Amino acid sequence: MIPYKSIIIITIHILSCVGCQPQSTEKEKIKIESNDEKTFSSCETLESGSINEKANAIKLYFRKIQNAESNEIDKFETLFFCAFPSSFKQMEQLFGFDGKNGVAPLYSEGHEIIYYFHKMNRISPDKYYNKYIDICIHGHWQADNIRQAFGFAYKIIDDPERICLQLSIRSDDEIKSVFRFVFDGPHPVNDFNKELYERLINKLADRNKRISRLMTEAYEESMERDHSH
Repeated sequence: MIPYKSIIIITIHILSCVGCQPQSTEKEKIKIESNDEKTFSSCETLESGSINEKANAIKLYFRKIQNAESNEIDKFETLFFCAFPSSFKQMEQLFGFDGKNGVAPLYSEGHEIIYYFHKMNRISPDKYYNKYIDICIHGHWQADNIRQAFGFAYKIIDDPERICLQLSIRSDDEIKSVFRFVFDGPHPVNDFNKELYERLINKLADRNKRISRLMTEAYEESMERDHSH
């Protein structure tokens, strides 16, 4: 039979351990979150990171944006923007599908994440449109997440002045490649592209003759390519 004093001591010890356990778990959680923040703490780190690091950072800050207080959104959106790809190749590597390697790290969440990038409005317009153009240059239609220049045509329709300013500093080849991506698809000759072209030409014709001409050339080349099938 265990002495009464021993029972009291054992009971106190058990209660003490039980009481400590949640505190230990909470500290561990804070430590993990702090490490995440430290790993992705600057734009320089995010912009130069590997594809897997970018994927992790994009997921981290996309999630944080959804749950952030209003005074924190600017910070998390800036870090999300820094982590976001800066070339068409990186878009493929993060959001695309490869017959050899399978789905990219953000393939399943791609539509939601790309759409969020499309509607961002807290980043400096020059930086934002510059990156948007970068991810469209030499782009080509694939399927799922990699198509229609990631909605860039609608940015032109909504904000033609500032986008023309950014496009105008690019080469003819780069500008045409952006518009080829806008109209690209398995069968570019369709009513949707025809209507989109008309909406774009109405926005560009009187604003920038060079960009308007290059867009028309890209559109016509896309239509000719479809006829050659």
